[in-house]
Amino acid sequence: MKTSPPRWAQYFFRWYCHPAYYEDLQGDLEELYEERVRQAGTRQAKWKYMRDVLLLFRPAIIRPFSTSSITNPAMFRNYLKVSTRNLLKYKSYALLNILGLAIGITATIFLLLIVRYEQSFDTFHSDHDQVYRIGEYHEMGGKGDVLYKTKSPVAPTMAEDYAEVVAYTRFFSPENMRLRYQDQTINPQVHYVDSGFAQLFDFGLISGDIVYSLKTRDQIVLTQSTAESLFGQEDPIGKILGVVNKELQFVVGAVVADPPDNSSLQFQALLPWLNTPEWLAPDQAGDWYNTFMEAYVKLTPTANAPGLEEALIAFRDKYFVDPEANQTHITLLPLEKLRGEETQNASIMTLLGIIAVITLAIACVNFTNLSTAQSLLRSREIGLRKSLGSLRSQLVVQFLAESLLTCLLALVLGVLLVHLLLPWFNQYFDLPLTFHYWQNLSLLLWLLGIGIGTGLLAGLYPALFVSRMNPVRSLKGDGKHQASGRYLQKGLIVLQYAASILLIAGTLVIWRQIQYMKNQDLHFNKDHVVALSLWYSNFDFQSEEQAISAIQTIIPRLEKETAITSLAFAEKVPGQYNYNYNDFYDIDHPTEPPVNIRKTTVADNYFKTFDIEIVLGRAFSPELASDSTAVIINETAMKQLGWTDLEGKFLLEGGNNAEEEMRHPVVGVVKDYHYQSLKDEIEPLLHYYYGGDAYYSSQLAVRLQPERISDGLAALEQAYESLNPHEPFDYFYSFVDQEFDQMYKSQERLGLTATLFAGIAVVLASLGLLGLASFATRQRRKEVGVRKVLGASVLQIIVLLSRNFALLVLLAFLIACPLVYYAADQFLQDFAYRAPIRIDIFVIAGIAAILIAGFSVSLQAFRAASVNPVHSLRNE
Repeated sequence: MKTSPPRWAQYFFRWYCHPAYYEDLQGDLEELYEERVRQAGTRQAKWKYMRDVLLLFRPAIIRPFSTSSITNPAMFRNYLKVSTRNLLKYKSYALLNILGLAIGITATIFLLLIVRYEQSFDTFHSDHDQVYRIGEYHEMGGKGDVLYKTKSPVAPTMAEDYAEVVAYTRFFSPENMRLRYQDQTINPQVHYVDSGFAQLFDFGLISGDIVYSLKTRDQIVLTQSTAESLFGQEDPIGKILGVVNKELQFVVGAVVADPPDNSSLQFQALLPWLNTPEWLAPDQAGDWYNTFMEAYVKLTPTANAPGLEEALIAFRDKYFVDPEANQTHITLLPLEKLRGEETQNASIMTLLGIIAVITLAIACVNFTNLSTAQSLLRSREIGLRKSLGSLRSQLVVQFLAESLLTCLLALVLGVLLVHLLLPWFNQYFDLPLTFHYWQNLSLLLWLLGIGIGTGLLAGLYPALFVSRMNPVRSLKGDGKHQASGRYLQKGLIVLQYAASILLIAGTLVIWRQIQYMKNQDLHFNKDHVVALSLWYSNFDFQSEEQAISAIQTIIPRLEKETAITSLAFAEKVPGQYNYNYNDFYDIDHPTEPPVNIRKTTVADNYFKTFDIEIVLGRAFSPELASDSTAVIINETAMKQLGWTDLEGKFLLEGGNNAEEEMRHPVVGVVKDYHYQSLKDEIEPLLHYYYGGDAYYSSQLAVRLQPERISDGLAALEQAYESLNPHEPFDYFYSFVDQEFDQMYKSQERLGLTATLFAGIAVVLASLGLLGLASFATRQRRKEVGVRKVLGASVLQIIVLLSRNFALLVLLAFLIACPLVYYAADQFLQDFAYRAPIRIDIFVIAGIAAILIAGFSVSLQAFRAASVNPVHSLRNE
């Protein structure tokens, strides 16, 4: 059997060889090849043929290359003119291409704007890469359970002991502080900070001296909007502010710009650390035991943060006073990663980035498929161009020019859609996204890159496909896909529908997880409970004592209201508990490792108000003086302490050298209840007791009769207004169930985003399939006419034309299923309590994709089947 040289080598030689030498050299190569086949066999002959072709690739033989026929201005004008004519000639395909790409580009821009916004947090500070937030974690939990809070003395002591730490600040807001200037009062976000705050963060100084202000006890720093709300257009520097209900005054020493939306630190006023309350002193809560402080350090540019973390082991051993301090590790979180850690949205941003890529990929797949299909309609044009001497390179450039023109038109339309939809998008998703590309060169280049890159990638295959068509067959109108082209087209359909099924199923997983968390039994009753803020600074009294005395008078009135079932004071209500931890020891086993327990403070009827079950022991009792130091723990704390009963059980707070008041009798155990989002596991929890005179700078939890909610709220409002508050009643109360719903706001936003863009992806896939189905039915119109003449029904023809597409979508479903399971499992890893991945998710996603695809294809098939066969066969 006669063999031939390798085809790629023949093509390569023909491409580079000078036409004057080609025939002679090609003949010599062919003769040598045949002789070698006879002497050494086919394999050796092919190897030597390829070697000779590569050795001949030298300047003396290479043809002169000229691009003038492709790149001269006249040719570019011709490319543009022909591209415009073809867009107008094939309007339906052009509209589908431009609309599909525009929707894909719009969706991609929105998604990438979200990712870009989230990644921009805290990067506006000039030295953000040198700033770290201090956190702690225990060996038993692992570094995955880092709490980015620390003990109050850690940051200043680190600055003293380590040369790498050039500045530090703590950032703490322990209480409401209402400020007054003349008759104007405001309730701003006030935070105590150290003077190093100005070295760590750049919030833009408007006026005054922030460094001096944060070192001086009687000065205060305001943001620009806060200063304007108090002083209008007056110069605020030097103005004196009073504190409502306290004999305190502060002089405005500096004004800074408002923290931008992409700042993790939000504040309206800053006070020097010298003004912190007494309970934050080093010998009280601000000691080496309590973990609740937010602290930041700035390192030198050459400092090695991981190396410093290792050095902090010795720091911990030196200063942490717990006997089991070696279980605690200090860690440093880069400032630019703080947003992701606080919102736990790193995986969400990754997911949105993947959705953006998938959406744009589906749009490009549609473009490629439709352009390839459309090119078959232009087979005569291509044959005529080739017969008149057009080079393949010119045809490639022509089709790439059309592709780029289509993509640029789609880009312009996509950008216009972003501008039109951005206000609605921001309002609906509660985001502050901006799209000022003319002020941002990188964004402008990024957009142009999307348009040009999409045009080149999506148009390259159609350009190469049409440029190699046989001119003789093309002039007959016999343009057909090669097998490889058909397989590629089918593969792209499978790819885009697999991606669509993945997005549909992913959306179902997200919503199911949200509903699972919102409907899970929290082991307490949050319905019909109002949390009312009773901070004494909310009211217009001359002193704290006068405010507390007035607050005490409304409690008996409320207890008599029939619309109110019960009420209880608490430091915070579920959903708002502070991140305040301490180590507690079993007093009978002081050498055993401590349990790190979260803390809150409640009144005796707190558990009754929230229907929290006491599974062991009893509730607090106002009749027992000993309960002033008693505590109640949850089941998780009891489990970690290793207890089976409460007989004679005491907890020691801090260490063995703690004062007597730090020894707490444990009088009860409550059933584990979810006091925070179900995204997190239930932690050990301890309840202190508000005894005797309740601590009135707190929350008042009020359970209302379900059928008398409005009456109960009216009674609360009447009592509250009698205290002469600075703000109306509805400013200071909230329903606990609504507070819990707010916890899942980020997940719901993700669900809405995923749903929207999954829908867009499916629409894009359907647009592409609609175009391909239209082309397929057009190619088979004569076959349809013959079948109808022979008696085929409309339904049989619809099944015939739709069958292949249905099989492709089914294959896409089979490919997508394992991907869906893997993606869902990875997403749910971030949740302590997870909804199960059930088979109905796959079934619903698959059926949805098949129905949508079936509708798109069947619509075209029905139109083809309904045409009179006379019209289909008239050209035969």
